[in-house]
Amino acid sequence: MYSSLKKFSFIDLLVITILLSLLSLASAAKAQSFIAEGSDTGAGVGARHNAMGGVGVATTEDAYAVFYNPAGMNVDTSAELAVDRQLNAELRLVSYLGATLSLPTEDLTGLKTAIGFAFYPRVHARASGAFSENDFESIFLRYLLPDLDGTFDGDLESKTKVYRLALSARPGDSDFWAIGFNFDYIDCKTNFCGTTATSNGFTIASTEARATSFGLSLLLKPIPDLSIGASFTDLGSDLTSDVTTTDDLGTRTEHHELSFPIKGLVGVGYNLLDNLLITGEYEIFKGDYGSDALDLQMVRIGAEYNYSEFLALRLGAMIPIKFESEQTEDLDFDIPFVPTAGFGFNWENWRADLALYVNPVQSAHEHAPALYSNISLSISF
Repeated sequence: MYSSLKKFSFIDLLVITILLSLLSLASAAKAQSFIAEGSDTGAGVGARHNAMGGVGVATTEDAYAVFYNPAGMNVDTSAELAVDRQLNAELRLVSYLGATLSLPTEDLTGLKTAIGFAFYPRVHARASGAFSENDFESIFLRYLLPDLDGTFDGDLESKTKVYRLALSARPGDSDFWAIGFNFDYIDCKTNFCGTTATSNGFTIASTEARATSFGLSLLLKPIPDLSIGASFTDLGSDLTSDVTTTDDLGTRTEHHELSFPIKGLVGVGYNLLDNLLITGEYEIFKGDYGSDALDLQMVRIGAEYNYSEFLALRLGAMIPIKFESEQTEDLDFDIPFVPTAGFGFNWENWRADLALYVNPVQSAHEHAPALYSNISLSISF
C-alpha cells in the first residue's frame, strides 16, 4: 500500500510539474506580445518589390514609383492603379494604394510629366506586456515614439500613415534623365495604457502627431539597359505632437516639436539579358529624431527573370547593415541575411504579383524567421 501511494504521489507530482510548466509558458507568452506591419518594418511595399529584396528606386515605373522614386513614374501611360495587401496582416487591410496619371504638357513645355498619389502605413504596431529598455520591441517602439519610456508594462498601439502627392518630369525627346518631387502628410496616433519606469501610478496616454515633408528624386538612363536611381525623402520635416496623459497627478497635455531623420535610397538596375534584370540598392535612414540620433542602413539585392510573356520569377535578399541610436547603440539582428522570392503574372494591361519573404522586425521579436506574404494587383490604361 505504501509503494502504491508513493507511486501515485510521484505521478501526481510529475503531472503537476508539467501543468505548472505549461501554464508558466502560456503566461509568459501572454505577458509579452508584439506585432508590426507597414513599409518601415523592412520589406517596403508591393509584392514585385518585396520578392526582390525590397528594391525599386532604379527599376520601378508603375504606380509603386510614387513610393520608391517619383522620377520613375510612367509618363507614357495614361493612368495606372495599384493595390498591395499583406496576406497574413492582422492590423492593416491595405499595405499600399497608389495611382499615377500622365499630363498633357509636352506640346506646351517640351516635358513629359505625370502626377501620382499614394497612401500607405509606415508602421502599425501593437505591443502588450512588460518590456525592458534593452528588449528589441522597446527599441523599435522608441524608434517610432522617441519620448516613450524604455521600460513599460501595458498595452500600446501606434499608427503612422502617409498621404503622398508626387510629380515627375522628363524631356519629351529623351529618356536620359527624369526628376521627381513629392509632398507627404504624415499622421501618427498612439494610445498607451499601463505603467512605465517613471509613471505616477497607472497611466493612460494618447499621442497625436503630424508632419509634412518633401522629397526629391532622380532617374538616369545613360544606356538603354542601365538605370540609376536616387531618392531622398523626409526633407525639412518636423513632427508636431500633442501628448495627453492621465495618471495619479491628473490629466495634462504636452506639446512637442521633434526633428525627423532623412531617408535616402541609391540604386542601379541592369538588364543582363533581354529577359533577366538584376538590381541592387543602398538604403539609409539617418538624422536626429527628437533628442535621439538614428542611423539605420540596409542593402537590398534582387533579380527578375521573365520566363515568358506572361510569367516572371523573382529572387532577392535584404541585408541589414546598421541599426544604431544614442539610446541603444548598435543592435545585432538575429537573421543577418533575409531571403525573398515570388512571381508575377501579366495579362494585357493587368498584373498580379505574389511575394514570400522573411520580415526582419517580426523575426527579431520571435527570434526565428517570420514568414510573410504579399499580393499586389496593378492595372494600366
